[in-house]
Amino acid sequence: MATLGPVCPDRVLLLVNPLSFRLSLPGAFSKLRQQTKALGLHPHVVYGPQEIEPLLAKALPEGLDLIIIVGGDGTLQGTVSLLADQYPDATPPPILMLSGGRTNYIASHLGTKTRPVALIERALMRPDSLSLTQTPALCLSQAAHSNIYGFFAGGALVDHVIRDCHQYRASGRGRLRQGRYSTLWRLIQLAALGLLRRVHYKSPKMRLHADVLGTMQGRVRLLVMTTLSESQVSIHPYLPVGQGPVKLTAVCRDARGFWRHLPNLLLGRASPAFTSANGYFSGRSETVSIRGLGQVCMDGQEYTLNPEALTQVSAGPSFRFVTS
Repeated sequence: MATLGPVCPDRVLLLVNPLSFRLSLPGAFSKLRQQTKALGLHPHVVYGPQEIEPLLAKALPEGLDLIIIVGGDGTLQGTVSLLADQYPDATPPPILMLSGGRTNYIASHLGTKTRPVALIERALMRPDSLSLTQTPALCLSQAAHSNIYGFFAGGALVDHVIRDCHQYRASGRGRLRQGRYSTLWRLIQLAALGLLRRVHYKSPKMRLHADVLGTMQGRVRLLVMTTLSESQVSIHPYLPVGQGPVKLTAVCRDARGFWRHLPNLLLGRASPAFTSANGYFSGRSETVSIRGLGQVCMDGQEYTLNPEALTQVSAGPSFRFVTS
């Protein structure tokens, strides 16, 4: 396995989003800034692509040994999207993604969710103690819409819940709205409302096709897609079927035995019941085409597509990530 090469502090681009949940806690951002400056790094405050773009434009031609991101999944998604769109022919430097948000889905998959300053220090002092893994970005393309890049996409009910949680946190103050467990609290609320039949969610009609997996159509309840390795997480809802970088699971609203089969599905355990005829479409493929995908969240960022147009899902540019 490849390891991280020598890292010079002057050739490190450190991107920090102080609005991400963990860094928004009292004193967290100030402490991180002091600790990283003591290591010879200059933290750049970024909130989105508008701040990231000029930093990349200046740093990449000068040469970079490492990009360090301390923020939520959306900060990485913005960085990767800029690299894919504006520097398609360049080889991006390795990326060290560190936990700054609530969920930190990507950092969890890379094993870099805890002890951010310690990992930064290892990258500078003992880079050969850290491994590199190459991961292609997930790419969603649709006519008349710019490509969407990231590493985890959710549609149907997954997209609906993510958007609802965003709106819930933005609509008030207090720990239950904006605290560490606000997302969990909102999920409990939504589950309770669902049991009381007070959530009127309508599953969108979709048609999905992949060469190896076949075709499924109907009202889709769940849709998740990724290109990440699942080796460091306990939940990996993708069946070991087919070949290719795109992992996908879609479940129809009327899938047979959904609640009974859900535990096996979440763990990626194959079952004779998981067929498109029964409303399950899961596995790996080089590409997937979807018609009917109108709304999708990529790494927690909300996007609106044309549900009448065909969406192609494929692997985009590859990126080298630091893993512990």
